[in-house]
Amino acid sequence: MLDTHELSRRPGTMREVATVVAAPADLGTAVIGVPEGADLTLGLRLEAVMEGVLVSGVVRGTAVGECARCLDPISQEVTVRVQELFVYPERAEAAEEAGDEEAEDEALLIDDQADIEPVVRDSLVTALPFQPLCRPDCPGLCSECGARLEDDPEHHHDIVDPRWAALQTMLEESSVSDETKES
Repeated sequence: MLDTHELSRRPGTMREVATVVAAPADLGTAVIGVPEGADLTLGLRLEAVMEGVLVSGVVRGTAVGECARCLDPISQEVTVRVQELFVYPERAEAAEEAGDEEAEDEALLIDDQADIEPVVRDSLVTALPFQPLCRPDCPGLCSECGARLEDDPEHHHDIVDPRWAALQTMLEESSVSDETKES
């Protein structure tokens, strides 16, 4: 929550906020995210406008997770820009009464407090990689046995396509019959 009381509802007034806050729970995806309680650095500008308070700036944190290919732990710095207009409650009421359908989706100032957690969550989670990698050329794990391909670059399996299995058995039978013919 950011206190906007100092702006006194005077359009044109501005205040800058630089602070470190603890990350909320579930700030990420199943694969990568900012751990709960980790530091999030906020560099924000609060500007009073006619409709409310415009909050804009930068949020920085460290996301941790695992590589989508090799499952090694990874850590990645994340920096996102945020911008949201927090509307005064009476302005939102007037807009709803006037039939503005978008008014109910606007962020509200409640007791001169701006709850920036949803804004930070939306910006940060969408900036996280869908499939995080420890490095772009990570070879990953063997799909057959799970061996780390980085540890053994020559790792492979001789797999016969099941469509050719009948032919393979015919070849094996013919080699047996050839051996018996020679003896």
